[in-house]
Amino acid sequence: MGLTQATGLVVLRTVMLMFVVMIIAFVGVLPYASGFGLWIVGMCLVGFSFGGFLAVMPSITADFYGTAYLGANYGFLFTAYGISGVVAPFIIDYLRTSTGGFTTAMYIFAGLAAVGIALAVMVRAPRRLWLAPINR
Repeated sequence: MGLTQATGLVVLRTVMLMFVVMIIAFVGVLPYASGFGLWIVGMCLVGFSFGGFLAVMPSITADFYGTAYLGANYGFLFTAYGISGVVAPFIIDYLRTSTGGFTTAMYIFAGLAAVGIALAVMVRAPRRLWLAPINR
């Protein structure tokens, strides 16, 4: 196993761990937060995981698509990340309005995190064509 493959495996395990932390926050902490202290713990768990994705996504992008166009590829990925940051609050507000609370949204996002874990387990890096020298 090469260095890139080993690093990729560690990064994917890190992504899975962040999803697990989000599930713990959405299912085990936030629904039971009756006071500010427990609520802030849950929000910190979500925030640290959410921010952790920013730290590992450049590495995943480079491992999967190479470094030649890393800026452009990461730009596409980061745009999707930003769109989700704009759209998700509207989805949460819709769910809160229609159900009377935030718990349904938390369970839905925990389910999406579980899907993320499954995808991280199944993902395989594409063939390393980008390792071949580029003739210009």
